Amino acid sequence: MERGVTVVALRGEADIATVSLLVDALAGVIAGNDRDLIVDLAQTAFLDTAALRAVLRARQDLRRRGRQLTLRSPSRVPLRLLAAFGLSYLVPPAAAA
Repeated sequence: MERGVTVVALRGEADIATVSLLVDALAGVIAGNDRDLIVDLAQTAFLDTAALRAVLRARQDLRRRGRQLTLRSPSRVPLRLLAAFGLSYLVPPAAAA
């Protein structure tokens, strides 16, 4: 946890095979505190659309609660997926490195 936010770091592959774990982890973090959320993608080798949808649903849930979700340090593959869907804005410039 960082000051004022909760950080969830994804490692390895976030895909259809692991999306249920991701959904459960994000839901637990959202329900368990009232902080904004950062999803760190620095060590995420692969991110598919199922995992991306899970992150976007978590973002919607947080927004309904008056909180924010941002992405940090996406590796090459997740960054390309975000760009392909026009979601690069979810990675603040300072968090991209």
